[in-house]
Amino acid sequence: MSFNNEGIPLNDAEMRPRDSFNNFDTKQRDSFINDAKSRDSIMNIAGNNSTRDSLIKNLHEHFLFKNVDQEFLESLVNEMHIRLFNKNDNIIVKGEVGRALFFILKGEVSVISDDGKILNML
Repeated sequence: MSFNNEGIPLNDAEMRPRDSFNNFDTKQRDSFINDAKSRDSIMNIAGNNSTRDSLIKNLHEHFLFKNVDQEFLESLVNEMHIRLFNKNDNIIVKGEVGRALFFILKGEVSVISDDGKILNML
């Protein structure tokens, strides 16, 4: 599966909500892995193998990705784009269509209600 720089899918492959990546059907999963092998997005952005390897290790330790094989995690990381946000930037806004999945690599993110109350810190 390919994404543009805003995280919007560029082909028709679909992820089913709440399914882990292991639950892709075989054709979708193989297509994703083969497509990702042709690029190394994280290397170009981060500039070093240690960042890439660290991302793979951290994902593998997360409960959502614990049973996902190494090859698939490598493919997933190859599709990632590192985005930097400034303090007080809106990352996700209630009511907007989600087009990306975010992982916090460094820093904190506040979850704020419509009335400005801090609901959680991530």
